[in-house]
Amino acid sequence: MIDKDEELLATLLVEWEELRECGQDTPLAELCCDHPHLLDELARRIHILNVTSWMDKPVAEAGDDVEAPASTWGMPRTLIGRYRLDDLVAVGGFAHVWRGYDLELQRTVAIKVPKPNRLESPESFLAEARRVARLKHPGIVPVHDVGREGESCFIVSEFVEGGSLEDHLSRNPPTQNQAIRWVAEIADALEYAHLHGVIHRDIKPANILIDHHNRALLADFGIAQTSTLASRESLSLGTLRYMSPEQLEGKVVDPRSDIFSLGVVLYETFTGKLPYSSSEPNVLRREIADGVIVGTGDLPPELKTICDKALAHGPHRRHVSAAQLGAELLRYLDVSAASTKPLMGWKVWGTIALASAAILCWAIPQTALFNQPLNQAVRPQEAKNEKALYWLNTDSKTRHNEGCEHFQKTKSGRLCGPDEGKPCRVCGG
Repeated sequence: MIDKDEELLATLLVEWEELRECGQDTPLAELCCDHPHLLDELARRIHILNVTSWMDKPVAEAGDDVEAPASTWGMPRTLIGRYRLDDLVAVGGFAHVWRGYDLELQRTVAIKVPKPNRLESPESFLAEARRVARLKHPGIVPVHDVGREGESCFIVSEFVEGGSLEDHLSRNPPTQNQAIRWVAEIADALEYAHLHGVIHRDIKPANILIDHHNRALLADFGIAQTSTLASRESLSLGTLRYMSPEQLEGKVVDPRSDIFSLGVVLYETFTGKLPYSSSEPNVLRREIADGVIVGTGDLPPELKTICDKALAHGPHRRHVSAAQLGAELLRYLDVSAASTKPLMGWKVWGTIALASAAILCWAIPQTALFNQPLNQAVRPQEAKNEKALYWLNTDSKTRHNEGCEHFQKTKSGRLCGPDEGKPCRVCGG
């Protein structure tokens, strides 16, 4: 589809939404009367918008049941007689996440249970979950088990005590360098998943966990798809605020969709806000679809370039891989660290200079003391110091000649005595 048709479709979608909000159900053929070749594509996109219309509801309305216990929607408190649901720790549009307990291995685990009305097919969900469970990477939260209880499915994974990036952003925002390291670690984990044919499709701060080693881990592959399935047109599951334009519109999704979502996370960690003018669902959806991004002018130029590239509306304009995004972030850190090294060097050399000056201030008076004429009266301690330095800096013959009472220096500097320089007749020196 050419760019002109895309612009026409965007205009038609906006017109359709405005008419719907006014209570008018205008036939699509009438909307497309001047562009009949767009009728089928417009119908497809309107179908997607209708399916995802739950995202337009206010948070309180969409989440009236978010705190409901498992028993209210048919889930027992112990799954398959092994996994006990203890505390509800997170609620999303797709699933509930519980702190649970593995009764067999006697360990704390995280248990994610999709909401019944968000699950298209339990069988396909379990098949995809098992594929994801085979991902073994230090930056991916390991999946321990997947299972089924009646008509519901669940995923059991490691429970990370450090909380999520979302928690950190709200309580104690990281420094810019720390945020870059965390996003680079997630990019590395994403690259591994992409190379193994898995697309996450729900990258957001709530799905990035920080462990007790201060490392970022990628979690929640609950709606992930293999590349083969994701290449087909499918419904736009995910979190609206972090969706790529193609994911929102139900188009072909590939690894570059995850890169866009990670770009939104990167922007949010730097600025504390989303790269859009509003969080209101209708406005947000239109801005994502139209590629309307708030400027990143407050960032350093290098980081602005990285963010702008990750958030490009067209997938072909983004980073070609998560590895490339991560490499650019780490390169920025290296350059930033190198630029501070000369400042540290000057501090070190300044300290050395001050120490040298202090030594000279001490040494000059001592040298002046030892250069006094031998016949000059000195205090006992000074005489002791002078004698020690004299014995260290002269040879034995000189010490004898200058110390022998039968020899003395002439004005010319030569040693002379009773026999004009011959050995001393008294001491034989």
